[in-house]
Amino acid sequence: MDVKTTVVTAGDANFAWGTFLLVASMRMNGMKQPVLVGAMGWSDEMKRRVEALGGVTIKDLPLSRQCVTCQKPLLMMDDAIDTEWVCWADSDAAFVGDCTDWLCGANPDEIVIRRYDPPPADFTKENLAVWKRDIEKFCGGANAESRYTTRVNAPFI
Repeated sequence: MDVKTTVVTAGDANFAWGTFLLVASMRMNGMKQPVLVGAMGWSDEMKRRVEALGGVTIKDLPLSRQCVTCQKPLLMMDDAIDTEWVCWADSDAAFVGDCTDWLCGANPDEIVIRRYDPPPADFTKENLAVWKRDIEKFCGGANAESRYTTRVNAPFI
């Protein structure tokens, strides 16, 4: 298999185990892609555990109040990447099966965005009730209706 893609992810110490499981899911499904991990505040032991899965490069990120997601563009253009394509995977994601064919597009000049199939379910009424309770408790209240009809996750590219 010709490896064309590096998988890039990042997380602070709270996401270290998620990152471990992300890389383990790749290796358990026969995926050979190199992985670049941006690690903020990880212990040396955790770095060793993730590196032991093979094909992993850890890049220490400086401790910062800035969201780790803001490091995404810099990590995706890091000099350690030596492949044609770069694929971002959230550090709490997991691969189910060998997803190699989904990690790059047909044209090297394109940006490929893969969507869930089927799309993830909307908030259930139960989840929405808990969210509203938490917002009331910690923020003093929530709007009765959403101001937006769309949702965005990590919009920093």
